[in-house]
Amino acid sequence: MAEIHALPASGDVFGDARDQGRAMRLSWHGGGQLAVLSIWRAGTCVASFQLARNDVPGFVESLVRTLSDEEPEWTTRPNQAS
Repeated sequence: MAEIHALPASGDVFGDARDQGRAMRLSWHGGGQLAVLSIWRAGTCVASFQLARNDVPGFVESLVRTLSDEEPEWTTRPNQAS
């Protein structure tokens, strides 16, 4: 069984819109040089993605830009996986 570590003090947890025990955790590692996004299901980490600190502004800009769209592109695609 995998060992679960506490979320570092510099991070946050976001619940999944489907609310089925899923969450995304944001934590900082490597002295704050890596943002780690990890996907959790029922208390178990099932995937992670490391984003270099220098790439974080572009990631955030993309999220903010998409918020201003009336209908984001991904909502119009048929047969989306849940």
